[in-house]
Amino acid sequence: MAVLVVAVPAIFYSFQAFSRASAIKANIVVDITKTTGPFPDRWKALAQGGEESGVRMLENVVSKISGLYPKYIRLDHIYDFYEVVTRDSSNNLKFDFSKLDKTVCDIYNTGAKPFFSMNFVI
Repeated sequence: MAVLVVAVPAIFYSFQAFSRASAIKANIVVDITKTTGPFPDRWKALAQGGEESGVRMLENVVSKISGLYPKYIRLDHIYDFYEVVTRDSSNNLKFDFSKLDKTVCDIYNTGAKPFFSMNFVI
């Protein structure tokens, strides 16, 4: 009796596993001579931010990035890495966009537009 209790479910589940679809190797062929129109632009985007605080990461690679023809470059850590909002000695809010502006200029110099991600602060 104990053998049946173990054997029946094992046979049932084995049958289910072997009856499922199996992998078939795909044969994909791309013939670029049969293009019917312009290849659509995808979301050609890059991201910058969060790797190193206080460093303009794009400054030295603007010419190399421009060769990729990005449409957008996302910036993270707007509030903490670029020190956009701080408080003065009287505890009043102080706004300074000068560090962020330099990176935004680097992005525009690559030919891309900035895409700001205002989602988190370290």
